[in-house]
Amino acid sequence: MPLSLPQAPTLTRPRPLLSSPLARPQKKDATSSAKAPKAEKDERSKLTFHFCTIIDKDAGEAMYEWMEIDEHPLEWQLRTMGEYMARELDSRPDARVNFEPDAWQRTVLDNIDEDKSMLIVAPTSSGKTFISFAAMERVLRESDEGVVVYVAPSKALVNQVAAECFARFSKDVPGQALWSVHTGDYRINNPQNCQILVTVPQVFSEMLLNPALSRVWTPRIRRVIVDEIHAIAEEGSGMWEQVLLMNPAPIIGLSATVGAPERFSAWLQSVEERCGREYALVIHTHRFNALRKFAYAPRLSRFPDKEISPLNEYRSHPSIFAPVHPIASLALGDPELPEDLALEPRDCLALWRAMSTVDKELDPKLKPRKFFAPTPTIAIKHVIEFEQHLKKILVEWRNEPDYANPASRFSRTVEFLEKPLREALGVSEELIENATEDQFNSLFTPLLADLNAQNQLPAILFNFSRDHCESLAKRISQDLERAEDKWRKSSPTFKDRLARARAAEKAAAKKAKAAESQTVNRKQEEEAARMGVVEEVQAFDPEAPSEEFTFVGKGISLIEFKKDVDDLLFLDMDPWIINALRRGVGVHHSGLPRRYRVLVENLYRRGVLRVVISTQTLALGINAPARTAVFAGDSLELNPLNFRQCSGRAGRRGFDLVGNVLFVGVRLDRIQRLLLSKLPKLVRPSLSHSLLPRRPRAAPSHSTRRR
Repeated sequence: MPLSLPQAPTLTRPRPLLSSPLARPQKKDATSSAKAPKAEKDERSKLTFHFCTIIDKDAGEAMYEWMEIDEHPLEWQLRTMGEYMARELDSRPDARVNFEPDAWQRTVLDNIDEDKSMLIVAPTSSGKTFISFAAMERVLRESDEGVVVYVAPSKALVNQVAAECFARFSKDVPGQALWSVHTGDYRINNPQNCQILVTVPQVFSEMLLNPALSRVWTPRIRRVIVDEIHAIAEEGSGMWEQVLLMNPAPIIGLSATVGAPERFSAWLQSVEERCGREYALVIHTHRFNALRKFAYAPRLSRFPDKEISPLNEYRSHPSIFAPVHPIASLALGDPELPEDLALEPRDCLALWRAMSTVDKELDPKLKPRKFFAPTPTIAIKHVIEFEQHLKKILVEWRNEPDYANPASRFSRTVEFLEKPLREALGVSEELIENATEDQFNSLFTPLLADLNAQNQLPAILFNFSRDHCESLAKRISQDLERAEDKWRKSSPTFKDRLARARAAEKAAAKKAKAAESQTVNRKQEEEAARMGVVEEVQAFDPEAPSEEFTFVGKGISLIEFKKDVDDLLFLDMDPWIINALRRGVGVHHSGLPRRYRVLVENLYRRGVLRVVISTQTLALGINAPARTAVFAGDSLELNPLNFRQCSGRAGRRGFDLVGNVLFVGVRLDRIQRLLLSKLPKLVRPSLSHSLLPRRPRAAPSHSTRRR
């Protein structure tokens, strides 16, 4: 299947179109109509139509094949309509929000109203975002004194949450700010005189340990929100432990990646109940938007060495993206199914076909045409039920004594699903694995051009090496520049733009000269306006990248974009970084200047940058929606937690119907281990030294301080 949204179903042969109002029925034969059989009368009474073929004017080829659906409609829905199916799980109207929340979301709202502490574990894009703002809104409505503290693990997430608070809430209280930001490097507004404080755990811990604040500010806290609470398991997380143990108000812990959450929840519950606060654990397991996994399989005999064609003319090659069926990962040997190994509708259909092929006596009730018969329009909740039945049988096959035998039902099912992927990868897997860094980087410009042609941008390319992120962005920028130079030498389009720009310059110069002498030549002015070249001088800059060789989106005007990029020139960064930014390619890691990183985050969210190469810095809960998350090479840091955090950037709720996860330069067995991996389990933290009092850090003397 191509890495794209489903197109028209696979069909077989041309059929007449049934929509022409000009088509006329065949005339009846008056002499034989009375004697003709009834079937012949029916056949003659049908309308006849002329078949119409739509031709691509440039290629001179038919744009579409007119075909018919040759599979059962219910199977066709599973194969092609997965992302369009109704996703609501027991959704109902609720006066507290302006949308219809699912059952688990209503439970969260009830717990907020009852001032309960909570640990909420739900997949990325399932709808956790509104929880924080619902809690903030309740505190703001209750009084002008209450404070809600939002604790985030990274400064990028702090900046984002603060911006959303600024956009969502408006409240005027004399002598008091609505929100404040306080990190170890800078602060905005007074953190002790606001109602929403967005901070990091180190700073909040120091504020809780401050004796002066404990008498005046701490009693005002009404709610503490800890985002990405799984960060407590990271090395040097003592500050997180202090926040959880010393917080003076009901807490909301949010995470999408907690393994065995019941164990950590039991510890957190004991902490909260000792403080006299009620506690609840809320677990939601179903991701709103499905993630489709693909392996890059370009069938290479050598690495790309030719310039790409203009992006607006680039023809996609869907076959280079080989689908990865999650169940195919079981080919590793002796694995178990992780709890979060989800199947989308077309995965369920492929699994059923594999199982029914190897076992002709498979329960006939599991045939899609029978299982979904009561529901002609399939919804995700029906697919989940279908998935559970299939997995139950697969686990039974897995528990058979001879399951490892290649002839067993389990092994044959897995082989059925894995074989197409292994064949697609072929020799290119070994070629890419042994590539130099520059050869590996050469794969990505045509890859991104292909994603652009399939409308699968924006994309985030994850690599856990700062140097490799930069070398990859540099190579992409250089490839685009070389292709542009070659195109400009022979392109009539560019030559026409250049001629019009020069004509506009001459017309503008003549107009200025005429204005000086007060003798405006109206004929020249009218001629320039007729040609449309007066505005061209402002719209076309021959020194700027051509739109055919950039990944710049339409989020803001080109003038505003140019100004934002030019404002970075004083940072004395390498010129290629600025040039890449002008072509819609950004880099993001903690070693870059904060001003540049913030601009990359803002431009990406606004749809201007459509390609960002990043370490895991863009994976920690920040709102960076992507249609495609690309793992650009393997790394020791590509562990189960980072894999789920990074892939969770794709297919965000409210932006896309489905997310794509693409593996490039990652071996098949490594992909399979990642899909089967389990999240690390959180247990009671070790507190032997983390609660020792520390001297509070002096607050900055200015409202902001540059890093």
